[in-house]
Amino acid sequence: MTRTRHGIGCAAVVLAAAITGCTEVSTDPEVIVAIGADSLPATSIVVGDTLRGPTLAPWPVRVRVFNGAGDTIPGAAITPILLDTATRAAITVTPARLVIAQRAIASARLLFVAGPVQTGVLQFEAIDSVPVLARADAIADSLFYDAADTTFRIGELRARLTRGASTQPAGGFHLAVTTVRLAPQLDSIAFYSASGRRVVGATSGPDGLARIRVRAFARPDARGDDSVVVQARLLARGRDVPGSPLRLVLRVRGVPR
Repeated sequence: MTRTRHGIGCAAVVLAAAITGCTEVSTDPEVIVAIGADSLPATSIVVGDTLRGPTLAPWPVRVRVFNGAGDTIPGAAITPILLDTATRAAITVTPARLVIAQRAIASARLLFVAGPVQTGVLQFEAIDSVPVLARADAIADSLFYDAADTTFRIGELRARLTRGASTQPAGGFHLAVTTVRLAPQLDSIAFYSASGRRVVGATSGPDGLARIRVRAFARPDARGDDSVVVQARLLARGRDVPGSPLRLVLRVRGVPR
């Protein structure tokens, strides 16, 4: 017997049959009178992977059953019930109670049953993958500046996105960039797309690379070399993905003469 007290009152007991008002609760320590699943905020199912929690790390569904005294009953049989035809075809619940998606679905609904009681319906969003953000192999170029020059002297930052622990590229994810440190030689920097349009980030392509062009606006008395630091941030379902935020450093150099 696990002596974990939860002070479950009559109103918290979820019975399979519709019962209104308080009834006499069994004092038999092996009789199940309530069931509960731990709170799972901001969870999502990753297709081909496991349920993910608030940080997109693997997250188990913890379900416990209780007797009339409010103590947990170890070893009680708990059965997952998958709702909706699409959900039943797409999801498998493992003995560890991790939810695994077998193919792409928009969401999944399930509940757990133990004896005469059941949980409420738990619903999870489905996402194609949890991307991992990292610096690409190389930065295309230094960021050259020349206070007397108004033409584009552009450097490029590159971030690489892969699918989870694999090396498979993750395309179609948006990366937001902000300036963390500006070189003293510069008045400001700006970010651009390959077409020259001013942007605040970039979307990873089929190769998993997000490319952001950077233009330097130099101070009148600028000279010497330094660096700028840019922070790249990627969110999935409102949460930072592994590797985010990522610091990217671009060398700042005066135009060679």
